[in-house]
Amino acid sequence: MKKILALILTFSIFLGFGFAQETQGTTAAKSESNGKYLGLIKDMRAGAFFNFEPAAGDLREFVSSTIGGGASFEAGIPLPLFGEIPFVHGLLENFGASFRMAFDGGIMKDTHIDSIFSMRYTLGAYTRIPLPGNLFTIVPEFDYGFAVNLPKASGDGSKYVNSVYVDQIMQFGAGVRFSHPRMVNGDLEFEFTPTYSLSPESTSSVHYIGFRLGALYKFADKDRVLPVAVEEILNNTEEPEHTEISEVPEITEPEPVQLTPELTEKKDGLSERAEKLKKEFASLAEDAEENHLKKLAKKYKGYEKQVEKLIEEINSVDSLESLAAVEEKLAQLEEKLGNLEEVEEEAEIELDIAVTERAAKTGHAALIHHPDDTYTIAIPPLTFEANATGLILSSQNIKSLTTLVEVLTTDERIEGMIVSVYGYINPDSRSAFWTEEEKELAKGRAETIANYLLENGCNHKVDFHAGEGYTNNAVFNRRVEFLVHH
Repeated sequence: MKKILALILTFSIFLGFGFAQETQGTTAAKSESNGKYLGLIKDMRAGAFFNFEPAAGDLREFVSSTIGGGASFEAGIPLPLFGEIPFVHGLLENFGASFRMAFDGGIMKDTHIDSIFSMRYTLGAYTRIPLPGNLFTIVPEFDYGFAVNLPKASGDGSKYVNSVYVDQIMQFGAGVRFSHPRMVNGDLEFEFTPTYSLSPESTSSVHYIGFRLGALYKFADKDRVLPVAVEEILNNTEEPEHTEISEVPEITEPEPVQLTPELTEKKDGLSERAEKLKKEFASLAEDAEENHLKKLAKKYKGYEKQVEKLIEEINSVDSLESLAAVEEKLAQLEEKLGNLEEVEEEAEIELDIAVTERAAKTGHAALIHHPDDTYTIAIPPLTFEANATGLILSSQNIKSLTTLVEVLTTDERIEGMIVSVYGYINPDSRSAFWTEEEKELAKGRAETIANYLLENGCNHKVDFHAGEGYTNNAVFNRRVEFLVHH
């Protein structure tokens, strides 16, 4: 019977808060107090939590821990005092009151009581301290209330348990709250709150140290309450009065500008130059995409769009002065067409690295087509004996050379072209100049590969050379490179 009465008390409190929420929403819409609920409350949150509190102090001899959960309700009640002190003023602006109901179970040991079921009701105060970024908030709090304890005993100890008893309880906490603006519009908030609970008694006190883990939903916010004037406008269904307009001013179209023969001739000339430039950039972008030069293709497309805008300007100009400014822009774009070597080199290096890495992983050779109609061949790096021109007899070297010969003998795009083999040495040296011995070593390695190609079915004209220095080869760390050209 006593447990039923305690549950009825809890259910009644829930109904009371539900009724308060509904009436506050109605009252807020009619209030003239700057959009605050009941003229004071700034926002309201409700949620649920899980709590776990191991016993502390002398109580550990009798209670292992308490565990349970409950519901919480918070209302922001700013206190705009001490306005001249910024820090204190900010804390009081984020001040609020809370109410919590918790249902806990405690396992007893070495006593005549087996367990205790408790229902805690506390009122409290808190303040919110937002951290930079507003995703996390520190919430110090203090709660005070009472706990209705329902002990349970069995055996001989049952005679000592004959009634429900009530304890007062105080709880201190310092929580961390997290919310994200993309998560339920920032209204959903998760909390982790370390807690310390104290139940003072006549001879001794009961201590608990634990934590609360939960979530709260902000269901009311003063910033979302419509002012009375706005509500009246939204609720006003009367049609506005119509005023008659006696006269409608006549709208006259401006007369078209008469272009002189000289201006027309210059516009036609610039249009022809711009159309030609647009086609050139479009062709270059298409070639770059075909050869997987993404950066270069993006660059050319950007220039093509600039020319398109320029063509629109040419068609709209109506004076020689305006046309001169457009012609200057066109000349700058034409100049860029001839100064893209650096961009092309960067894009080709990017592609060369990507294709070489892919070739190293798959063990296959790959052709790279360049805008000047030459090709380079990417294969996994060949390894030579230290300071020698002979190849190391490894399965990787044999596979790389086999795929190289296959590309040279089967790909129709390079049929009849010349294959130039360039040799290198270890590119770790920082010197930009080679000694004569190093040049001979690099050339000897190129000659070794050239002879292999001719002896294994390559029908191309093959020549061999020493590379042009360390720097050209440092990116790839290769010993030989292949250029296919006319």
